[in-house]
Amino acid sequence: LHLGDLVDILEHAPDEMHSHLVDAVESEDQAAIAELQQYPPDTAGGLMNTDYLAVPLGTPAGDVIHRIREEHYIETVYYIYVTDGAGGLGGVFSLRELLSFKPDEPVDRVMHRDPISVRVEQDQEDVARAFEKYNYHTMPVVDADGVLKGLITHDDIVDVIHDEASEDMMIMAGAG
Repeated sequence: LHLGDLVDILEHAPDEMHSHLVDAVESEDQAAIAELQQYPPDTAGGLMNTDYLAVPLGTPAGDVIHRIREEHYIETVYYIYVTDGAGGLGGVFSLRELLSFKPDEPVDRVMHRDPISVRVEQDQEDVARAFEKYNYHTMPVVDADGVLKGLITHDDIVDVIHDEASEDMMIMAGAG
């Protein structure tokens, strides 16, 4: 169960269950849950997942491969994000591209700079349009300062598109 999924459960759970659910989670995850809960559910921040792989500029490709092997909690690794010293999103490369790097080659020499991202406060419909436009498997989510906060998966946005289409159909039918 991902933290984003737990936040979704907490949103719909009766108030008396909140503390029991949060207490059952490890303390470092409790801070992440609190951060995720600050975003409205219909925004990029409310949709994002905080389980992603980001590496600092200058990281050798061999070290990235080692991290992928060691960090089993990360469910989806389509892209690896590259961050600067302040956590700002500086680049991205795919898992497929990683396999073509020499082990000692720093990832920032071959990463794609200035990747497309969405902001935490962006409405979920805008995020869905970005997925449609760029055809990504995942989309990085950044704050106002460009700091990487999480990512949204294609699976998450398919649910949004389905819900929005259903809502639009209800409105057109006069049931909205």
